[in-house]
Amino acid sequence: VRTLQALNKFYSVLNGLTEKGREAAAQRTLMKKKQVVMDLPPEKRLRKLSDDGGEEEDLKARLAQKEQELMRKNLQLEPTSDQPKASDFLQIIAQQTEEIAALQAQVDINDSKVKMMKSAIDTLTSG
Repeated sequence: VRTLQALNKFYSVLNGLTEKGREAAAQRTLMKKKQVVMDLPPEKRLRKLSDDGGEEEDLKARLAQKEQELMRKNLQLEPTSDQPKASDFLQIIAQQTEEIAALQAQVDINDSKVKMMKSAIDTLTSG
């Protein structure tokens, strides 16, 4: 009698686990199908979900939610007012170019001064 009770209990536990496993597998399959559908463009996505027998209102809500997420991602990619713009960089480059030109002119003047000083020293030492 105890053996039959133990076997009956084992069977019910095993049957319960089997049912849970089937439900989990069905849930995983459903999630995979939903992911494949969510990767489709919005027009095809709604058509595909409607063909699968989904509720239209639920589908529209999920579609709107995904579109909002995409809009948020796009807004994050756009530059904000805090980030420098191309015109700011061009202005900085122009200023640096002017500084380089001024420094180059100063170097040329100093080179000519050095040449003049050398010639003056040569003249004084040779004379």
